[in-house]
Amino acid sequence: MRLTVLLTLIILGLSSGMVAAHGDLDERIKAVSLDIEANPDSASLYFTRGKLRFQHEEYQKCIDDLSTSIQKGYIHDLHNLYLAKSYFQLENYRLATENLDEFDSQNPINVVSIKLRGRVLFAQKEYEASALCFEKVISKTIKSLPENYLEATESWLASSHSEKYQKTVAVLELGLKNLGKIITLQNKLIEVHLQFNQGKKATDLQEKIINSTQRKESAYFKLANMYLELGKREEAKKANQKAKIHLDKLPVRIRKNSAMKNLDLKIKELTTKLN
Repeated sequence: MRLTVLLTLIILGLSSGMVAAHGDLDERIKAVSLDIEANPDSASLYFTRGKLRFQHEEYQKCIDDLSTSIQKGYIHDLHNLYLAKSYFQLENYRLATENLDEFDSQNPINVVSIKLRGRVLFAQKEYEASALCFEKVISKTIKSLPENYLEATESWLASSHSEKYQKTVAVLELGLKNLGKIITLQNKLIEVHLQFNQGKKATDLQEKIINSTQRKESAYFKLANMYLELGKREEAKKANQKAKIHLDKLPVRIRKNSAMKNLDLKIKELTTKLN
């Protein structure tokens, strides 16, 4: 009961935070709008409001303000980048690309622009080019975010490249080398191995995850299902038994939570299936 209340409060807190953020943007947009009314020839004010409207997810209004700012003679490096971002959100990939080209002519190694181009190319089904953009982002940043590796992965997987498995594995292994044992990257690498019928590599990696984690019950259950999918029933049975052993070792209060009760039920169902 206390956990449910706590989760509810967290969710409400996050929601109120988002509402407050948008409410703050509303007030800032209104303030700049009043400044524009008082100074209608101020091109920089339109640029300022345009950026705020992008943050407020008013993409067409952002474009309108930035265009007005340009028409009034205010030129800023970020004009084209914000226009490209807005056109991307509106799925106008031609104009997004045109503005990225203009921005890149003055800022050739900006990682925000390179990442956006990768997303534009992905949306246009230019998957190999998209993957290369995300790999460039990774190479240009000191400590790249996991999402960059995952986006490069999805681009390679969607491509028709003859070595897309090798390309995908290389990206994910680089991410694990650079960032450490990020579980999302590990899970994606397992998924890729299984997709390309590399079952042993998938199970070997899952074993490594089990050895490096304190809580092993869910990881063993996942391994059991992997073995079952690979047709290795005895290995699946052993892994499932280990999942049950580690689950039963947990304190009673943890075993009684809904997630662990659900896992216990699934382990029992798998036991029946394997016997």
